[in-house]
Amino acid sequence: FPVTILAALVVTIDTAAPTFSSASVASNGLSLSMVYSETLSATTAAVSRFTITVNGSETRTISSISISLNTATLNISSTIFVGQTVTISYTDPSASDDANAIQDLSGNDAISISNQAVTNSSTTKQNQVTLVLASGSMAYGNTLKLTTTGGSGTGSVSYTVTSGNCSIVNTDSLTATTTGTCQVTATKAADTNYLVANSSAATFTISSGTVSATVTLAVGDLQFRTAKNISATPSVAGKLTFRVNNVIIPGCKNLAASANTAKNCSYRPTTRGYITISVTLVPTDTGYSSNTTKTDSYFVYQRSGSR
Repeated sequence: FPVTILAALVVTIDTAAPTFSSASVASNGLSLSMVYSETLSATTAAVSRFTITVNGSETRTISSISISLNTATLNISSTIFVGQTVTISYTDPSASDDANAIQDLSGNDAISISNQAVTNSSTTKQNQVTLVLASGSMAYGNTLKLTTTGGSGTGSVSYTVTSGNCSIVNTDSLTATTTGTCQVTATKAADTNYLVANSSAATFTISSGTVSATVTLAVGDLQFRTAKNISATPSVAGKLTFRVNNVIIPGCKNLAASANTAKNCSYRPTTRGYITISVTLVPTDTGYSSNTTKTDSYFVYQRSGSR
């Protein structure tokens, strides 16, 4: 009779739970994938069993979970942005195997994990904190340094005049070509993590400027009937008029003068003793609202020697 040899039937029972390998955020920042050591069951844990933490304190709401092979993907309701620090926690429902848990095809539950680091592959930049440009005022002829608060990241701040007769100088300062008002906006550039930010327009008030003139005498004393130069240096361009005892010196009325440049008036004293010399500056720039007068007292000596 023929002899039949039966092979032994070996049955292997899977009792090993799937282990967590890694996690990463998708480039759009709207999902987080958890990778395990083996294929997972489509029957899985509720979204309430997971906690996504961003930057140590923020959380993200999980809208749904899907399983594909050995990966559980958590879909997120609000974006995780580039550069943010992310961790993931998962709580197994109980110490025994459960239907509503992360499990392999044999029903072995994955254990809980706490604050596991997640690779953040998001490329989505976030908005900056609101950028605010402080308004201000200044006198015509001066400059005003512009300042902002808010904004985020490392982007540089630039400024743009949107209305009025002002201009930006030295990158971050304001100057004006007339009195009145002008409006300026600030822009903070985008960087690796943040989008560009623009401020609302800030209003700047430019009041009339102030002017001055200094009066000096050529070296030596004023002597009776001896011509000497009186010199005036205005702070802005304008017309200079020289007076002695409130009487205009002949040939010294409305002399055109440049800013910070001395202008001379030749004066021959016709009286002795103390006199008052004054010079009046009338600015040619309408940004300066008023004239200015500089006055000093001087002594005229008797001329020595014969004529």
